[in-house]
Order: sequence, then structure tokens, then C-alpha cells
Amino acid sequence: MEFDFGQDKGPGSDNLGSIDLALDKETPKRGIVPKVLAGVGIIVVLGVGGSFLLNRSASLSVPTAEFSIPNKAPSIAEDDIVLKLSYAGSTYDISAKTLKLSDIYENQQIVKGEAPSATARIAFAQSLVLGINAQQVGLAPSKDDIKGYLMANFEAKDIDMAAEDAGVTKVEMQCLVWADMYSTLVADKVKTESGDALTGKVEMPERLEGVADDVKDSAYSDYIMAIAKDEYDSEKMAWTSTDGPFYQALEGEEWDGYGATYYQALKAYSAAVSVAAERVRSGTDPFTNYSAKVMADADIELVGIS
Repeated sequence: MEFDFGQDKGPGSDNLGSIDLALDKETPKRGIVPKVLAGVGIIVVLGVGGSFLLNRSASLSVPTAEFSIPNKAPSIAEDDIVLKLSYAGSTYDISAKTLKLSDIYENQQIVKGEAPSATARIAFAQSLVLGINAQQVGLAPSKDDIKGYLMANFEAKDIDMAAEDAGVTKVEMQCLVWADMYSTLVADKVKTESGDALTGKVEMPERLEGVADDVKDSAYSDYIMAIAKDEYDSEKMAWTSTDGPFYQALEGEEWDGYGATYYQALKAYSAAVSVAAERVRSGTDPFTNYSAKVMADADIELVGIS
């Protein structure tokens, strides 16, 4: 699939697999000097629905540029532009309404007229840039997945209908799809290529149907060994170290490579979340480093925050 990031293709494409970068050239002049974040390389952390996601969030962690980011902004109308993003030869104007339609806000209560925070805007910008990058490296969700997203969130069968029903531009709706659906594919790719279970997204153990939480099962021990990595020798069925986070989390627990309980797997998951967060802070996480390199090519304006 080929994508052209430098041309204005114009509106009207019904192909969900294509990129339509048509953008209104006239941006409303609001008399506000925006804060410009050029090549920021942002690192963000999020815990949502039992997952630890290292690419977008409502909380900001470890900005690499040297500046302070205020979170307060004046009350604004939903159609006001709150974020400008330039990347890969194109510029995107994102309204308050669009940002609040994104998954970043799925677990937040939004007050009408409340301006999105600076961290939420940066988090969306990062997801959008990673979503565009996903296409650059040949990644895309299936058309059925995209249609399912549009139907579930907007009760619409295509991007045109979703944009009309939501009251945003088609470009903004496409940005939502890229940010909410495409960006996670990059994390999955980095995880697969690095063989690192703690990068990108650390999944909770899946509770087995028909198995009590305090009953051992090999699926849970397999989960623990996968995320504990070198800290546990799956062939010798023994810990290789007694000072690591996973040993400490499971110290005193009776389990081995043949079986563990759901509760024990949850303890290992908790340790994995802590390890992943520390790696983000220390700059040793593969996906974090990948994300920072991609974001270094993006220019971000937080409109209305001074």
C-alpha cells in the first residue's frame, strides 16, 4: 500500500485504507500566541483497562526538551483549534471536540467548555504521529477493524459519515482513526522485533474460564515466565536471581514452571508494570526510544497555552 504524505489529495475517498491529507489552509486567527514544541520526543505512560501502554495517556512523563508545560488553559469552544501538528510534510489542525473524541479521554469525564490539558494534547499528538509512522512502515489495521471502530464509536460505516455525525472534519476523523488504531501497531511491531515482552504494552494475564483464581494452571506459569524473562530459567524451573523484581514479587509463593495461580500471575503483572515504567524513565525501553526518534521529527503547537 502506498501513501503520499506530501500531497493534498482532496476530500471524498471512501477507501478506509488510504490516507486523505486534505486540510483547510485557513486556520482561525484567535489572537493567541501558541506554545511551539519542535522535535520534542515525548514519552508518555498510561494504564487503561488492564493494560500498561507506553505511547499515549492523559499523564506526561519525561519530556526530553527543556521547557515547562503548563496544564491550564482558558475555557474554549469545542470547534476551537487546540493543537497544531506538523509531520511528514503535512500539517494537522485538531479541535477541542476532536481531541475529546479520542481514546485518550475514554475514561475521563469532560466538562463542557473545559480546555483539554497540555499533557492530553501532547499525548494525542504522539499517538497521531505514531499512527502516521505506522503507515510509513507498512502497518495498518484491517478494513473490518476500522469499520468496527467507526461503528462502535460513531455508529457510522465510513469516515465521511462518522465525521458528519460527530461534527468534525473528515481529516480530523481520519486523525482519530490513526491515533486510536494505527499507533498501537507500531508498539506491537517493536515488541515483536525486539522480543521484549515489557515494551509497548504489558498485557494482564487472561483469566481462564472454569478455573478458580487460586487453582494452578500452566497458562499462568507460562505468563509469569514470559514476562520474567532471564530472571527465571524455564528449563531448570528455578530463579536465576533472588534480587530481581519478579522474584521479590513472588517471594514465598508456591509455584513453578508447571503451574501458577491467577493471583500469582497478577503479582508478576504488577512487577512488570513497575519494571516497564522504570525503563521508560531511564530511557532503556525499546518502544520508548523508537517513539522518541519518531517524535523528534514532529513540530507541535499547543494553541492557547502560554
